[in-house]
Amino acid sequence: MKARRLTGKVTPAVPVGRRDHPDDIDQRALLAAIVDSSDDAIVSKTLEGRILSWNRGATRIFGYEPGEVIGKPITIIIPPELHAEEQQILDKLRRGERIDHFDTVRVAKDGRRIAISLTVSPVRAADGTVIAASKVARDVSERKLAEQRLQQSEEALRLADRRKDEFLALLAHELRNPLAPIRYALAANSKPGRTPEQLRQAEEIIERQVTHMSRLLDDLLDISRITRGTLELKKTRTELTSIIGAAIETARPMLEAKHHNLMLDLPTQPVQLEADVVRLAQVFSNLLINAAKYTDPGGQIQLRAHQQPGAVVVSVIDNGIGVSAAAAACVHHVLPVTRGARARRRRTGCRSVAGEGPRRAPRRKRTGPERGHRPGKRVHRDAPDRSAAADVPRC
Repeated sequence: MKARRLTGKVTPAVPVGRRDHPDDIDQRALLAAIVDSSDDAIVSKTLEGRILSWNRGATRIFGYEPGEVIGKPITIIIPPELHAEEQQILDKLRRGERIDHFDTVRVAKDGRRIAISLTVSPVRAADGTVIAASKVARDVSERKLAEQRLQQSEEALRLADRRKDEFLALLAHELRNPLAPIRYALAANSKPGRTPEQLRQAEEIIERQVTHMSRLLDDLLDISRITRGTLELKKTRTELTSIIGAAIETARPMLEAKHHNLMLDLPTQPVQLEADVVRLAQVFSNLLINAAKYTDPGGQIQLRAHQQPGAVVVSVIDNGIGVSAAAAACVHHVLPVTRGARARRRRTGCRSVAGEGPRRAPRRKRTGPERGHRPGKRVHRDAPDRSAAADVPRC
C-alpha cells in the first residue's frame, strides 16, 4: 500500500467501503455554503499554526484573499507582541481545550488593527485525535469603540460631579465671609451716638458685601459653570487700593476679634488694574482671614504691595504658626471638612483657608497695570512652624 501524502486539507473521516449518501453530500455542501457566506471570519489551521482554509468573511475583515494566506502561518494577521498569545492558544488546542469569546487584536492587510472576539475549537479525527483547529473571529471594533465612548462619558460625568462638589464647597465657604462685615456694620450702627457719616459708612459696607454675596449666588445658580468648575471673571478698570480696602473690610472682624496689628506697605502712586474686583478682594481677604485665624492674639500681620515691570505683587505676611513643608505641598487642594479630613489635617499639618469648608488657597494672580489676572498663590516658610508669607504674584 502506498503512503498517502499529507496535503494539509482536513476532511471528515468516512468508514472504508461506505459510499457517501446523497443526503450527506447535500449536508456538506450546505455547511460549506454557510461557512463561506458567514460575516464572521472562519479559518482552519494546523496545530503548527498554518492556515488551511479561509472564508469570505475572513477576506472581508482582514483583506487577504484565500490564495494569499492558505499555507502561511496564522501569525500573518497577529501583531508581533501577541505571538506568545497564539502559542498559548495552540498549546490549549493540543490538549483538546476550547477557547470561547476571547477578545484580542488582529492586523489587517492594510496594517489596521482590528478588535476581534475569537472562538477557537479543536478539530478531531474519527478516533478523537486533535488534528487541526477551527477559528471564528468576529469584528467587535464598533462595540469596543462604543465601550470606550461610554467609559469616557462616565469619566466625564465623574469629573463634572467632582468639580460640582468642589465648586459648591468653595462657594459655600466664600458665602460665609461677607456675613462677618455685615454683622460688624449692623452691630456698630446699633450703638448710641453714631454720627450720620458713621451710619453712611456702615450702610456702604453692608451694600458692598450684599453685592459680593449676590455675585457669588449668581455663580451658584449658573449650572454650566458648576459642571465646568470655573468662575467667570468680570474685569473692570479699578485701582489697587480699593480692592485691598474691600479685602480688609471683609477681614476686619477677625482681625479685631484677635487684636491683631495690621500693617500696610502700599505703593505711593495709584496703581490702575484691569481686574475682577470681587475675585481679587476674595483672594486678599482669604489670605488676611487665614493669617488672622492662625496667628496668636495680638499678632503682627503685614500686607505689602510692590510694582514690578507690568505687574504688581501683593504679599500677606504673619508671625503665626506658619506652614510646614508637608502642608505647603497640599495648600492648593480642596478638602471638605469631615471627620476624616480633620484627621488628615492633624497628621499633615494641612489647614483650611479661613478654617472652614474647602482647603483651597487662592491661586496665583496676575495683577498687572493694563492687564488682567489669573488665579494662584505662593507660600514661603521662614522657619519650622513659625511665620509664613503668602504672595499673589504675576504668573
